[in-house]
Amino acid sequence: MVNLVEEAIHSFAALDLLLYYMQNITAHCTVIVLAGAVERSEAEISDAMQEMVTVGIFDCEACNNRSSIYSLAADSTWLPAIRSLVEMYETDINFRLWLVGKLLQTSNTGRKAI
Repeated sequence: MVNLVEEAIHSFAALDLLLYYMQNITAHCTVIVLAGAVERSEAEISDAMQEMVTVGIFDCEACNNRSSIYSLAADSTWLPAIRSLVEMYETDINFRLWLVGKLLQTSNTGRKAI
C-alpha cells in the first residue's frame, strides 16, 4: 500500500499538468491519442479517465487535494491507468507538444488555465 501511495504522489506533478485539458473527457480525439500512445483500447482509456473524474483527479477544484491521490492509489486497479498517462506525458514529445498546444489554446479562449 505504501508503495502505491508513493507512486501516486510521484505522479502528481505530471497529473497536475494533464489535469486541465483532460477535464474534457468527451473529446474523442483525446481518447484516440491516449489509446494509441499507451497501446490500450479507446474504451479502456475512456473508462480510466471517467473513473479519475469520479474520484476527483480531473476536477480543478480538487486538483490540490492529495486525498484524491491517496484514495486512487489505494485501488491498484487504477494506478496503471495513471501511470500510463504520466509516462506518455513524460516520454512522448509529440503528445507533450500537442497537450501544451491545447492548454495554450484553451487559455487563450478566456477559460482558466493551469
